[in-house]
Amino acid sequence: MFTGHTQRIHQYSYLQDNLRQKIVLALEHIMHDLTTEEKVIEEGNLWYNIIEAQTVLTTERQFEIHKEFIDVHVLLDGKEYMGYAHDELAINDLHMLDQDVYFGTTTDGRYLEMNPGEIAMFFPNEVHKPLCHLSGHSRKVRKAIIKIRQASLV
Repeated sequence: MFTGHTQRIHQYSYLQDNLRQKIVLALEHIMHDLTTEEKVIEEGNLWYNIIEAQTVLTTERQFEIHKEFIDVHVLLDGKEYMGYAHDELAINDLHMLDQDVYFGTTTDGRYLEMNPGEIAMFFPNEVHKPLCHLSGHSRKVRKAIIKIRQASLV
């Protein structure tokens, strides 16, 4: 798991160069994109979606993992809590398997507050839960989700 800010992405020298380059390339597209549709940058290896969604209580959403893709969440507007866990996911839902999304439960859930411009990146098999709020009312968010095939980085 990695967290950071879009304005400082060039300063994160500890990120693999080709990973950072793919994130920067996607961010250049995202910052000028007003649509909410999938945009392919490198067929099968790099694309993003911009979504507008409502957050839900943490108890109303399952944790997830991906096996082939690095999942980079970039909050553009609003505020969300991103769940994450350090233990393994007990997979119990394969309805989005064709999109490399596995849902399940964990006993180690924690939450990170995300504000506009912040990034949360999850590598394959890292447990996470996006679009949450801890209490109170649902919030509208606009965010980009960048997908990077891990095998494309070698």
